[in-house]
Amino acid sequence: MGPFNQEDLILRISKFMKERNLEELKGSARALIWQELCSNLNNSLSQNQLFSYQVRLHKLWNAPNSYIKRTVMSALASNNSNRHIFDKSSCKLQVKITNEEWQDQMKTAMNHSKSSFLVKFDNFLSAKLQNLGIKCWLRSSHNRFKKNVLWEGIYKCIEKNCEIEKFECIAFKTINEVLIDVKFCDKIVTHEKLIKRLRISGQDRVIQQYSLSANGIANTQSFNAIYNANINDPSKTNYSVKKKT
Repeated sequence: MGPFNQEDLILRISKFMKERNLEELKGSARALIWQELCSNLNNSLSQNQLFSYQVRLHKLWNAPNSYIKRTVMSALASNNSNRHIFDKSSCKLQVKITNEEWQDQMKTAMNHSKSSFLVKFDNFLSAKLQNLGIKCWLRSSHNRFKKNVLWEGIYKCIEKNCEIEKFECIAFKTINEVLIDVKFCDKIVTHEKLIKRLRISGQDRVIQQYSLSANGIANTQSFNAIYNANINDPSKTNYSVKKKT
């Protein structure tokens, strides 16, 4: 038996647990559920090989901060309709984020030793939602990285009189991307589409100071105008400013 293919295991374990309505894989490696799972994953093993396979997979699943367990549990939680209770008039959108985009956002949070996202993510999520037709621009009321799910948060529109009281978000990871389910009350929004001009602070402010020195005020102002004009397209995050010759 060679090394495990983690992404294949995630898909097949998720399917196994969903079909049996399992919330967790419990018991020792000798437990029947582990025998059934491993037989399902590889039915060509002898009895001795099967038990060895059970022990390896059980150890991998129960390892501290197990990637396989965390990803499977996040995916299952996202499909659990009882996780959040909404009234019949609620709406749901799904925001798709590439792994690279997610890691970029995570990097900012980790640099500040936070267990939650900072304002940068508020702007990122707002722009993504506006691409899906939402008029609002959001600010976080509460958001946290979680053990049983990847991340969850509650957001509110910066327009105080907005008809939508809150946006409830929960993120889960698939193999190729991160998906955020966003649920909110289905009401007609009367305010115009909000465009938020971003403040530059922290490390980004220091970088801009270097840009001012290197490129001059005129070129830097042009850069900022392009950045704000494209904020509704989060895929356009890299811009270059040509230095005067």
